[in-house]
This record gives sequence, structure tokens and C-alpha cells, in this order.
Amino acid sequence: MTEKKLWTILRNLLGDKWHGQRLEDRLSVGVPDIMYAIHGVQGVIELKVVDRPGKTIRITNFQRSWLKKHGDHGNRSFLLVWAYESNILALFSHTVAYNISNMQDSKNEALLWCHTNKLSSCINKFIEIIG
Repeated sequence: MTEKKLWTILRNLLGDKWHGQRLEDRLSVGVPDIMYAIHGVQGVIELKVVDRPGKTIRITNFQRSWLKKHGDHGNRSFLLVWAYESNILALFSHTVAYNISNMQDSKNEALLWCHTNKLSSCINKFIEIIG
């Protein structure tokens, strides 16, 4: 599974409920994968994919720093991680993302933790959090 696949799933589920744009800039180090606007606010989301919640999340120091600085300046910055073998999707704040190692150890700090087989029921909560 890939971040591109996660983006496709997210884009299809949210449809016209938001304006999301995938950022693919290989020259700007650390820039998150998605910039979005919803309910009059803007934010960014870094996407990560792992096979299971206990697996180390491969997030660079540049990505951690970018999310934290953006969030510390009052902007909405999130890390969205999909553990595809376990069917779990988790959303973390920029402060948690800065120190995160794996999903399982940070489960109690997740803003959203849902099973992807029930993803359509989690979308409203996701929208509420990021908006």
C-alpha cells in the first residue's frame, strides 16, 4: 500500500465536503502531502502508511519540524497514518507527530482511531477534527 492509495481513498470519501490538494514537491523538503480547506479553515496533512500499528512510522525530521512549526503558528497540521494490514486509520496532532515512533505507542494521543472497514462512519468525526 502507498500514500497515493491513501490519498485516493480520502479524496473519494470526502468528495465535495472539502477542497484537498495533493502536494508533490520534491524540491521543498518536509512539505506535507495534502493542503486542504474546509468550513472556512485551511490546514495540511502528512500521509504515512505502515503495515501494522506497532511498525515504525517513517517520518523524516524535516517533516516533523514542518508540521510542528506550522502548527505552533496556529495553523492546522496533522499526521494521518494508515495501518493497512490491521485496517486502522489514525489522525494525530502536530505536537504528537513531532515525537511519534509508531501508532500503537501513541494510540491514547490519537485524535481519531478508527477501523477502515467502518471508515464511512468515521468521516464526520474526521471532518469535525480537521475543520
